[in-house]
Formats: sequence, C-alpha cells, structure tokens
Amino acid sequence: MFNLILKIMTIYLNNPEALYQFFYLLAFVFLYSVIIIASIKRGYHLRSVLLMLTTITLFTVVGSRLFTISIEDWFTALNSSFENYNNRSSVGGLIFGLLALYISQRIFRFKRPMLELFAWSAPIAIGITKLGCLFNGCCYGLPFNGFWGIQYAPGTHAHYNEWFLGSIEKDALLSLSLHPVQLYDCLSMIVLGYIVWKTRKLWKKNFSAIIFALFLFFIIRFGVEFFRDHNLSSFSTQFYWGVWSYQWVMLGVAMLLLLALWYYEKVLKTDIVKGDQNSPIIHAEFTYITILSVLVYALNNLLMPYELLVIWILFIPAIILTFYFVFTESRLHKHRSLVSILLLTPFYVLAQTIPDQTPKIKQYNRIDLGASFGSFANEFKYNPQEAENACGTGTNYSYEYFKQVYQLAGQGIPKFMLKIIIPKLLELMSREVLLKAPV
Repeated sequence: MFNLILKIMTIYLNNPEALYQFFYLLAFVFLYSVIIIASIKRGYHLRSVLLMLTTITLFTVVGSRLFTISIEDWFTALNSSFENYNNRSSVGGLIFGLLALYISQRIFRFKRPMLELFAWSAPIAIGITKLGCLFNGCCYGLPFNGFWGIQYAPGTHAHYNEWFLGSIEKDALLSLSLHPVQLYDCLSMIVLGYIVWKTRKLWKKNFSAIIFALFLFFIIRFGVEFFRDHNLSSFSTQFYWGVWSYQWVMLGVAMLLLLALWYYEKVLKTDIVKGDQNSPIIHAEFTYITILSVLVYALNNLLMPYELLVIWILFIPAIILTFYFVFTESRLHKHRSLVSILLLTPFYVLAQTIPDQTPKIKQYNRIDLGASFGSFANEFKYNPQEAENACGTGTNYSYEYFKQVYQLAGQGIPKFMLKIIIPKLLELMSREVLLKAPV
C-alpha cells in the first residue's frame, strides 16, 4: 500500500498505477461524450464521428510516446514492446492528435462547431489525465515546503527517483515535500478550456479557436515548468539563463502560434480549413477504414492493453454502422460483397492484437549440488526427579551440554515441467516500471 501525503491530508493508495489508468481513460470518456452528444444534436453521421475519434485516439497515444523517443529510434520502437518505451508526453499527444483531427476534417468535412468542440474539450481532457499523474507520482515537482506540498511513499516514481539522485536515503519513509505540479497542470488546463469556450465566437476563421488554444497551452506550460523537476527528463536537463531549454522551445512555439493566428485572422483572405458537408465520397470511407486498420496493426506494439481497448470500443461500432449503411444503401447494392470483405479487415487486425493466452509448457533438467559445514551447541535434560520448592512439589532434571559439529553434502538431478498461463495485462500490471518524469 502506497500513501501520498499532503500537508493537510494523507491519502492511502493500494495501486497508484491503476488510478493513473483510471484518469487516463476518464479523460477519453469525457472527450468522447462531449463530441458524440454534440454530433448527435447536429445530425452528423455517427460512423464518421466514431472513425474520427478512433483516429485521434490512435494518433494521440502513439504521439505521446514517439515524442519522448529520438527520431532515429522510432523504427526500433515500432518493432519492440511498449515496455521498452513507456514514457509519455502530453505535448506530443496534443500535436499528433491535432494532426489526426486535421486529416479527419479534410476527409469527413466537419464544420466549424466540431473544431471548436475540440479546441476547448481537449485541454480539459489533458487536465484530467494530470490527476492520474498526481496519484502515480510521475511528472512531479521541485522541493517545496508550503502547506500544500506533497510527499510520496516508497514504490512511487517520485520516491524512487529522489533516492536514485541521492536526495533521500533508501529507507526514507517519504520523499521530500514537493510542488503538486500535476495539480497546477490540471487546474490550468481546465481554465484554458473555459477561456477558449468563452471566446470561440470572437474568431472569424474556422481553425482560429484551435490555434488560440495551442498558444495558451504552450504559454501555460512555459510557466508551469518552473515548478517541475527536470533532473530525469526524457528531453533535456540543460538550462540557459536559469530557464530549462525545453521551456525556451515552448515559448518560441507560442510566439509563432500568436503570429500565425494574427496572419490567419487578419491577412489571409481564404479559410484554409473548410467544412462544406458531412458526406464524404462513400468509397473514401471504406478506404479510410482499411488504412486505419493497417495503422492499428502497425502501431499496436506501442499501445498498452487498455489503450487498445479504448480504440476498439470506438472502431468496432463504426465498422458495424458502416456495414449497416452498406446493406441499406441502394447505391451500393452491386458492391456489397466487395465492401463487406474490406470491412472484415479490421476484425482480422483485432484478432492479431489480442494478448496471447495460450498455455506455455516449460521443461528443463537441473543438477543440484550442495554442502554445509558448521557447529552448534544444545542441551539435553534427563533424570527427572520429584522435588519440593517454594511453589510446592515440582520436577527437577539433570542437564548436560553438547557442542555439535556437522558436515553435509548432497547431489540431485530433478526434472521440472511447468504449465504457465499469465494474461498479458496481469503480467504488465505486476511489473514495476520507472518513468523518467516526462512532460
């Protein structure tokens, strides 16, 4: 059992990693709920909305990991288990997620209200994930002695990393008191989402609300990073003029976004992001499903089981709705067989991403050799006799002491056969993984 100590309270946690996963999934549930409810009210095709959300989820999760890996190692990461590349970056997830949104918008031609929904709801979803980071002890802050400081118990990333750096002793019951920087992240993202929602009608162009949200995001992150510990950052540990190098990058990107927003709103005559209708050419939708299936298959090594689950919860209903459309649309009567075969591709991919539950039989022989030498002392009591004492009648014994010397040796050749069934998810949840405080 781990405990997380605030100066004003103590929180006992049985499984911090499970809480991280809970808030991680809760963030997606919030985002999906906002988008799907708004889409139903506006009459958008639900299959197109689900395909868009599947794409955004896939790109967000993969982007959050790839952003922490050097580009030359990307190919290696895609062909190895996610256990070897387990860091995450909300910046990378946001960038890749917006790329997926842009691709989906170009294909499904969603109008401005859909883009505005993402502009304010995505930052709030990021804020929800930071609550998971707070309980998990990753992305932790600098030492701080204020009354709202936070301390982590052994078994959390913050406690382990501080011991690794020599800030605390190995047997320390708690980490140093730290800034709850994850809580700062959470609150600032919620405020960001509210500001974008309140100002969404002030912009002339379709994509302006998203550019404005990105500008605020990088400005806020520039400020919050002053309170975060970067000693084990996945990016850099260099500081220039007292400011972390990655913060300078964030500030530079924020200024470029502000300039881009001004140019997009005031100078550019045409809108580069248009939303004319919500009816893509039908064969484009089938092609999109096929390509998305291939991407899920190619990138599944970077996805944890619960992340794959989220993707398939969206993808399978989208495919079923597309099947329904194929068999109810008269224009596709001649192509039903071909289209149905194409739509079976995702289910083949799904079968390939299910963790292997096949029992593994392991057999081996072992040769054991052992020896033990030493001595010990004991006592032997004998000759019981009835005797009178202060408490009445009792029994007395005669005692003799012995010093024993022994020499033992042995040899064995056993044969073992083990039948092992370990679900992949349980195996992963039982494994302790060190995160390097990503941003």
